[in-house]
Amino acid sequence: MALRTVLKQVTKTGASLRLLHISAATSKVSPTWETTAPGWHFELTKEHGFMPTKPILRELPSQFEHVERLLQEMPIHKPDGSPGLLATGDFGAAVDKGLPLYDVSRVTDPVLLSALFRDYSFLAAAYVLEPCHISMTETGNFCAARPVLPESIAVPLDTLGQKLDNAPFLDYAHGYALNNSYKIDPNGGFTMDNMRTLRKFHGGDDEQGFILIHTAMVAHSGGLVTAGCNAVEAASKGDIDGLSDALEHHARTWAQLFNTFSGMWHASSPKGYLQFRTFIMGQKGNDDIFPEGTTFKGVSDEPRRFRGETGAQDSMVPATDNLLQIDYSHNKLTEYLWELRSYRPKDHRAYIKWLAEASREYKVRDLAMSRTITALGVLRNLDFIQQMRNQHWQMTRRYIIDNTKYPKATGGTPITTWLPNNLFSTLEYMQTVIHNIDSKVASDPLNASDVEAYADIKHRAMSRLSTLEKEVIDLQSDFDERQELEEFETRQH
Repeated sequence: MALRTVLKQVTKTGASLRLLHISAATSKVSPTWETTAPGWHFELTKEHGFMPTKPILRELPSQFEHVERLLQEMPIHKPDGSPGLLATGDFGAAVDKGLPLYDVSRVTDPVLLSALFRDYSFLAAAYVLEPCHISMTETGNFCAARPVLPESIAVPLDTLGQKLDNAPFLDYAHGYALNNSYKIDPNGGFTMDNMRTLRKFHGGDDEQGFILIHTAMVAHSGGLVTAGCNAVEAASKGDIDGLSDALEHHARTWAQLFNTFSGMWHASSPKGYLQFRTFIMGQKGNDDIFPEGTTFKGVSDEPRRFRGETGAQDSMVPATDNLLQIDYSHNKLTEYLWELRSYRPKDHRAYIKWLAEASREYKVRDLAMSRTITALGVLRNLDFIQQMRNQHWQMTRRYIIDNTKYPKATGGTPITTWLPNNLFSTLEYMQTVIHNIDSKVASDPLNASDVEAYADIKHRAMSRLSTLEKEVIDLQSDFDERQELEEFETRQH
């Protein structure tokens, strides 16, 4: 129906209804998520969330036998306990001598495409970073990485990256974690005792535990996607009860995620993390390791730089940020956050973008802030985000800062300021929601159990806000390289 006809029909019913129809008729964002990658391995669905839609491919077809054989021989500790090529320092030579240039341009099967991307990205990371791992093991310091990726890896990896619309280097979803974990019992769940990792650099339990905890977390993400879609749909209809239910569902899912994440302390030890950390570094931000970037031989003579593999490439937190409309500080540290959002599967990027646009279009935050119970629903979700970010920060201190003075995270971000910058933005938003609830609670009271939950969340937020900045400042003297402290200290919205 034309807008003019709609306006004519509703004029008699009053201004509020007229504005409602104008909004609906001129809206450019659908209140319903629609995939941009139907049939892809990482198609975003409510059932699978951010996980692959099908089981991963655990062995490459015979026409790629040399890739499969190299990956079997690569780990520092092979499954039979013998030392692999990375243990002896012979991996690079084995690639140069024995890996042919395979043509992957005709591959169309989504599962095989993702498997090949995973495997070539493992080969690429191992090839360029092998000398750095040896140097770190022997001297405690990194040397420069190999500056040139051989044609036998570079050309297929670049082709696969183009086919998948993915940066051609090891990432979180297609590469190291989600597309690298499989279930022992196909009918069982993605639980720690029912999963194993396929490709490894070190091959020990700490590396496997590190990968599987991340996969077990994301296995819950279908709940986040379902609740996020339901929240937008409810807001588009002005259905505050539906929005309340969606926010509650979203928070319950985050409770499961946080409980799983807390298992990292037992699944992967701080000392063990350094055994494989080198191999997930990227070029961008790690200039000491990659002073010349990486030249993809046979693709381009121009060196290339990509962010390293990092949990910050996961899609659950940015999707939640966008649903709840968290406002981040305008500084260089936040620019890293936006850049890392591009290192995700195509459909994940599209969903995160849609969620940001739809949440603002249908005023999810405004509707939620209109009642104390729905504002508390927002606060519950923010509380889990701050707990996740705080625990990530505590793990960074224990796993990395206590064991090495290299000043950058694997994604190339400053080790002492980037995570706290994101945590601070979450805590500051929590303050805004708390003020909103305090201003309404006299006329719109919470029930007794909600009052208790609110008091606990409020106490956690205020306590964490009071100590975080001092922690960051106290750590600066441990690092020679600038950590962009002034960006952290001058956060402006």
